[in-house]
Amino acid sequence: MGGPTLQGVAPGTPRAGVPSAPRDRDRALARSWPSLAAGAVAVILLARLAWDAGGYFPSAFVAAGALAFAALGALLLAHLPHYRFRTHALTGFGTLGLLAAWTGASALWSPAPDAALEDLQRDLLYVALFGLGLLAAGSGRHARLLVWAMLAFVVAVAGAGLLGRLEPSLGIGGPEPAGVAAHRLSGPLGYWNAFGALAAMGTVLAAGLAADARSRPVLRAAASAGAVLLAVAMYLSLSRGAWLALVAGLLVLAALGARRAGLLATLGVAGGAAALAILRLRGYPALTGDPAAAGGQAAAGRAYLPQLLALAAGAAVAQG
Repeated sequence: MGGPTLQGVAPGTPRAGVPSAPRDRDRALARSWPSLAAGAVAVILLARLAWDAGGYFPSAFVAAGALAFAALGALLLAHLPHYRFRTHALTGFGTLGLLAAWTGASALWSPAPDAALEDLQRDLLYVALFGLGLLAAGSGRHARLLVWAMLAFVVAVAGAGLLGRLEPSLGIGGPEPAGVAAHRLSGPLGYWNAFGALAAMGTVLAAGLAADARSRPVLRAAASAGAVLLAVAMYLSLSRGAWLALVAGLLVLAALGARRAGLLATLGVAGGAAALAILRLRGYPALTGDPAAAGGQAAAGRAYLPQLLALAAGAAVAQG
C-alpha cells in the first residue's frame, strides 16, 4: 500500500550503501563546527581590536591574545585528529612563533627590555590569530569562504571609517584626530597609515576576488563595488605608503593571476569607477581638507554619498 517498496524495504528507510542526506549533513556539521567557531572567534577579536585603537595598547592585545590562545587550545584538543595541516601552513605558523621567540629573547640585550616584552605579547597574538585562521580554513575545505570573510571584515572596518567621515553624526568611525592629522581618515583604527594600509590590502583582495571566475557573479559584482569603496577610503587616509602598497599589491596580483585578461578587465571596471569617485571627492574640500569649508562636512558628505554609492553600484553592474 502507498506505492511499491524496493526489496521489502519500508518507505523512508535508507538503502544499504546509500548515505542519507540528514546523516551527511550531521557529518559535515561535525567536521565544520570547529572551523566555524575558530573563524567566529578570530573575527570577533579582530573587530574588538579594530575599535580599540587598532589594538595598539597592551591592555587590548594582551587580553585578545589570551582569549585567542584559549580558543585555539580548546579547539585543537577537541578536534585535532580531524585536521591535516600542509607543510607551508605549518611553516608559516612556526615562523611566526620563531619571530615571537626572537622578540622575547631580545629583552636580554635590549636597552628597553619592557618594550621587547610588550612586542613579544603582541607577536604572540599574531601567532594565535594565525592558528585560528588555519583552523577556520578546515584543512582547505573552507579556505575560499575564509578569504571572502576577510574581505567582508575589511570592508566593514574601512567602510565604518568612510561612513563616519561622510555622516559624522553617526559616530561609527571613531573620533577624528586633531592637529596635523586632522584631515587624515584614520577611524576606527586611530592611525591613518594603518587605516590606509588596511584599505589598500582590501582593495587588492577585492580586485582579485572580483576577477575570480570560480566565484558566483553576484559575489564578484559585490567585490568590485567593495574595491571602489575601499579605494576611496584609502585615498581619504592621505597615506603615501598606502598608495605604494596598493600599486605593489596590484602588480603582484597581475603577475601571479591565472587569468590576466579577466583581471585587467576587472581592474578597468573597478579602477575606473574608483578614479571617478576620487575625482568627484576632490570637489568637496570639507571632506578632504577643512571640515568647515563650503557648508561643512555633514552637508558635503550627504551630497557626495549618493554619488559614491552610484559609482560603486555601476562597478557592480558592469562586473556582473
